[in-house]
Amino acid sequence: MNNGVAYLKNGDIVGGIYQVKELVKEGSTGVIYKCRDRQRNREAAVKRFFPDKLIPEIAEKAFAESKLNIRSDYAVTAEKTFLENGIINLVMPFVDGESLEDVLAGGVKIEEKKAVYITRCITRACVDLHSIGILSSDIKSGNVMVLRDDSARLIDFSCFEVTGKRASASRGSKPYAAPELLRHDYLSEATDIYSIGVVFFEMLVGSSVFANESAHWEENALMGYKPDISVVSRLYPTAGRIIDRAIELNPKDRYQSATELFNHLSSYQDLLSGNTKGKNLILVYGNGNELWMKPGRAVIGRNNIDRANCYVSERHLEIEFDGRRVKIRDAGSTNGTRINGYKLDGKWVEVRNADVVSMADVNLKVCLS
Repeated sequence: MNNGVAYLKNGDIVGGIYQVKELVKEGSTGVIYKCRDRQRNREAAVKRFFPDKLIPEIAEKAFAESKLNIRSDYAVTAEKTFLENGIINLVMPFVDGESLEDVLAGGVKIEEKKAVYITRCITRACVDLHSIGILSSDIKSGNVMVLRDDSARLIDFSCFEVTGKRASASRGSKPYAAPELLRHDYLSEATDIYSIGVVFFEMLVGSSVFANESAHWEENALMGYKPDISVVSRLYPTAGRIIDRAIELNPKDRYQSATELFNHLSSYQDLLSGNTKGKNLILVYGNGNELWMKPGRAVIGRNNIDRANCYVSERHLEIEFDGRRVKIRDAGSTNGTRINGYKLDGKWVEVRNADVVSMADVNLKVCLS
């Protein structure tokens, strides 16, 4: 079947309901139209897949996507999928914005504060997706829509995958795809986090520099060489540390959840916006990895540090931060908690800047700034 049958003219009616207003975008697997939903009197986006480019696995995903129970203000998922004249049509809410790929066209760079905000929005979408065990598996600048208020929406989940399994259809998009996706290995939340880190990097350096810097990333990653992001680390040290952790080659060394990354980005955004009250609390461990702590009380354990570390308990220590002072106590861990070498019990103990808190064999340096 010729892919030309997927194209429509302005005014054409598809599905008996959707009247074409304009062609919005053409991709490798299909075309997207802005349409008028005559039944609900609103605008909608309709993606029509190219029959010759549609493998059975993707076709199956297209119908499954509209049945996913995803509730998110930041992820735009299909509401309806139908077959008409041999063409699969996928209907989504219309997002009035510009793709990040187009925003970056011509080598434009995005200033730090805006780039952090956009990354935070993408990550929030992943928090919602991951909460029901779903991965995008194809996060890239072309699948991010930037709105007029600079917020962003993650789109196109036709290659969605499931956490804890190997990819059934997705191969990702180079150079955004995590190494485990390229190797057809088991996937986790960290798979999407890798791609988020790459998009964050792309925004800060611009598309031209990004194309040069990332030309051989996927080949190098498969050979065990981590992408070089020093061009960002020199200009934006905090962003560099976030990206560096997000794109670790081993998924276990990345942020272990989108929620963890989201919280880190939220603290970073507050810092850039001057919204912080009091001090910032960062716990630094391992090879410069960071845990950014918000005011309040939290429990820290191996899920925050390294899920494979059997010496650290799931609920190892409890921390309380009021914006100025930090207190810690052991949470009934198996191997104990120490501050500067002194073992704690269940009583609260105040810690200060540069103190070292040890959870079994993991040392956390307290940084109050």
